[in-house]
Amino acid sequence: MSIAKVAEKAGVSQATVSYVLNNRPGVSAETARRVRKVIKELGYVPRASHTRQTRPTAARGTTRSIGLLIPEESMSQSPLNMKLYEAIHQESERRGLRLVSARWERPARFRDLVARNPWFSEIAGMVFFYRRSAEVLDVPPPFPCVSVLGHADPLEPLGCDHVEPDHARIGAMAARYLAERGHRRLVVIKPSTTVHPAMDLRQDAFLAAAAAYGAEAHAEHIPIELGWPMVPGDLSAGHPLLDWIHRWRADKQPPDGIFVPSDSHLIIVVNAMARSGIDLASGVDFIGCNNESVLLRGLSPAPATVDINPGRMADIALGLLQQRIEEGACSRRSNCTVYVEPLLVPASI
Repeated sequence: MSIAKVAEKAGVSQATVSYVLNNRPGVSAETARRVRKVIKELGYVPRASHTRQTRPTAARGTTRSIGLLIPEESMSQSPLNMKLYEAIHQESERRGLRLVSARWERPARFRDLVARNPWFSEIAGMVFFYRRSAEVLDVPPPFPCVSVLGHADPLEPLGCDHVEPDHARIGAMAARYLAERGHRRLVVIKPSTTVHPAMDLRQDAFLAAAAAYGAEAHAEHIPIELGWPMVPGDLSAGHPLLDWIHRWRADKQPPDGIFVPSDSHLIIVVNAMARSGIDLASGVDFIGCNNESVLLRGLSPAPATVDINPGRMADIALGLLQQRIEEGACSRRSNCTVYVEPLLVPASI
């Protein structure tokens, strides 16, 4: 019996099972109950590598503690977030760092978090999961910080670095993938309900790269809520997604290369088109982003996707944080942003 079997039967990622086994934050109570039920039913006994082991006590002062601040909205079962959480935990262990976590709920500010979490006085630095550090840093923190998956903000204090995917590279990679497969009519479907600069960067780079490859390309902005059922029969008549599918079917030469900048939105588009009677095996190619394989495995064949490389992001983030810590909490070095090279994951055969 393996952790992969438990994850498959519970309908979650292996990282989620690992989080439940280790009682880590980031898993809803309902999901945790489901995972524990499957573990009991299967009689699964975790290997030592899947549970945190008690290490020999280090000499006082030799092990640094760092914090991990997670927005409450990220506690949903996002496979991308879970993979990045796990990568940061693994990288902190590799570097001999003790990681402690806290949740941030809007509109809480940094001074409120310090008051609620006394361990803030014990940490040497912190990793943030959020889009804008200025949302939470109402006062300069007494330690260096690194933001992952966010973006730089001119209002943030010195000492807060950023590690994020190379969104422009993601868009260009998606266009190249489709163009090299012979597609010359391309479209990028951007979820208009998701307000994040990453979506705009991926879209713009896709359109520019498509033109460079001699393809016709345009953008469609469609409101796609992640909470939807993934079949068009459950969507109200006249919904923009169904309207677009109707126009796609009526077009004599519809786009045959489709890029959706996030896998969680991609599966909604693919399922909606399939349930509308469109034969997706007849020359239509899709590509998404974030490599959320736990979602994509429900599609046959699984479409291509772009992996944002969470392991590399964790490595760079903690490396920057350790460098800041060595420089001192009051380092006046300018903030820096590091863009991580993504990885292409081709469609399954």
